[in-house]
Amino acid sequence: MSHYTSLSWAAMPAQLPLAKLNARTKLSWNEPARMVLDNFSDQDPLHVHTSTKLKHADAIMDGAGARYICVFDHQQRLTGVLALRDLHGRQAVRLAKELSIAHDDLSVDYLMKPISQLPLITYQQLERARIGDVVATLQKSGQDFLLVQEEGQIVGLVSSLNIVERTGESVQVRHHVESFVDILHAIKHSDDIE
Repeated sequence: MSHYTSLSWAAMPAQLPLAKLNARTKLSWNEPARMVLDNFSDQDPLHVHTSTKLKHADAIMDGAGARYICVFDHQQRLTGVLALRDLHGRQAVRLAKELSIAHDDLSVDYLMKPISQLPLITYQQLERARIGDVVATLQKSGQDFLLVQEEGQIVGLVSSLNIVERTGESVQVRHHVESFVDILHAIKHSDDIE
């Protein structure tokens, strides 16, 4: 303990006002993109297993106040991302009906967005980018999530919902269909497209 120095302090008055909580300042789209990164090096991502039932995933997200959850496989590798809004969307209801099971008994792997369908950039690209650049990437890819990797490992994720929350600006992402079957399904069920 000899290499530490005691700090000087003052006696506490009988009453002191509390500092007012500052509302989080809204970011501009010109700010550095790293400001909207959910950095997994700082905090492990909220996650569930691929076989987790929707009811359980919903409870976890609700308890954490999260808008998305990462999905891991048996080897603890990231395999997908599930947005909160997808838990109760038309696709979830339709899928439960097609499989003849209760909505809550669907597992998250039916609704998650596989990481193979998400855009992936390097951390170095993110460091040079602005929030607006990330928004343009999300819009061009038609996805709500952007993965960030460094040295072959996923180190974070940027979500369109986080950008909306931090900037107050709408992020209009037009979701792309992945196959001819998806196109036919979109035509047949055009009310499913949100």
